[in-house]
Amino acid sequence: MQTRKVDIVVIGIGIAGLSFARTMQQHGREVLILERSRAVGGRCATWRHADLAMDYGVPFLHARSPLFWQAVDQLLGADVLSGWPQRVQGNGPTCQPRALDPGVRHAALRGGLNTLAKKLAAANAESLRLLKDSDFGPATAGAMALFGLTPTLPTLSLLACYETPPSQPDWELLLPETSASIQLISNESSKNTAGQKLGLCIQAQPAWSRQRLDSASRLRLGIGRITVPAAENWFVRLPFSIYLGWITVATVANVTSLPDYLKWDGLGIAPEIWMGIVLAAVLVIAALMNFTRRDIAYTAAILWALVGISVKHAAVPAVALPTWITFGLVALTLAAAFFLRRTEKTVR
Repeated sequence: MQTRKVDIVVIGIGIAGLSFARTMQQHGREVLILERSRAVGGRCATWRHADLAMDYGVPFLHARSPLFWQAVDQLLGADVLSGWPQRVQGNGPTCQPRALDPGVRHAALRGGLNTLAKKLAAANAESLRLLKDSDFGPATAGAMALFGLTPTLPTLSLLACYETPPSQPDWELLLPETSASIQLISNESSKNTAGQKLGLCIQAQPAWSRQRLDSASRLRLGIGRITVPAAENWFVRLPFSIYLGWITVATVANVTSLPDYLKWDGLGIAPEIWMGIVLAAVLVIAALMNFTRRDIAYTAAILWALVGISVKHAAVPAVALPTWITFGLVALTLAAAFFLRRTEKTVR
């Protein structure tokens, strides 16, 4: 396959990457644009429900640069809803705190913000390559420009569409002042001519979104369920599994030490029984992970912790013996999980 030679490789086709590529091409540079996503636009993302376009990335454009707005007006003309949002309720912060400051022009686009990205992409059609494209081949370049998302991301968004709402909101943008979860709610119907339909985009706070995404990250990795290349197994899944195993042990240990810190008598229950309850909790958690994920690295971290507890308290049989028993049962559940998996494959 012949190697393509270009002046600049642009990675990331949000508005910034596409605008940069457009400017470079206007100055006679040969540009190759690469993007891993299925669509162009980055955070200028629009979802369409029938004739209603709903932005679920950024709700509006904002900038001080006259050159930026000159390009937007040139590309989209009458579809630029200058001044949107004009009706703002609440004094909470937007995702960019100074987006609505005096002197900052802001606008929405009829048909959604993604229309700007599509216009820019059309101007760079010959240079644009999504990384999934089968015709993507080797290339060399004199320079590379990388455009990515800002550190405040990601944020989770919920789109709600009402075919026959009882009434339309009297605001275009709602900025809650005290919500720990909601960043903003944008009235997407106010950008469209969609009859009586009501479309709302409810965006979560970045910190709230990050917490929810982190708690689900293990599920997204598909450990124990999805086959991936060896490199991902060794450099992504293995460290993550060991880390999660240690977090599990640390959490149980912290919960165990809390009654002592609070000087709580444990409802009069003997310490040996509390020890049994804690070890039973470890066994249940490990068994659930073994039978659902069959994750050896995760279980190995828990087994190693149990060995450490047993060795450290070897002189205390009331601690060492139940811990060794738990060790054996955890290992047994892992073996049973793999045995059941092999049996299922044999039956199939």
